[in-house]
Amino acid sequence: DDGSVLKLKDSSGNFQTIVNNDSDHAFQTKCATQVIHFERNTVIPFELYYFQGPRYYIALRLFWRKINPGDSLTAGCSSNSLGDLDGTLSSSNWKILNPNNFILPGDQTNPCVTNP
Repeated sequence: DDGSVLKLKDSSGNFQTIVNNDSDHAFQTKCATQVIHFERNTVIPFELYYFQGPRYYIALRLFWRKINPGDSLTAGCSSNSLGDLDGTLSSSNWKILNPNNFILPGDQTNPCVTNP
């Protein structure tokens, strides 16, 4: 019931769509169209466009997993393998990103991160 589009900034400074799950539809999973290489300190600017459909379920979740050479980009990329609407994961290959993985521009504080 939600639509979303995830865009990452490329080396030329342009935002490229890597996940297109747009339009009004039932709960479904979409995977990125390309592998993104990063290390512990890599910062990747992104834009997330999202709208909430009917208020019955808020189902936007961002997952990630390690891809090894030769792995299929879309293997395990289905709503059934990524869990249910209650947030449970049925696959240990995928991880939900932690709020600490996100940095807001400027000196904004991420409201999803609890400060000690």
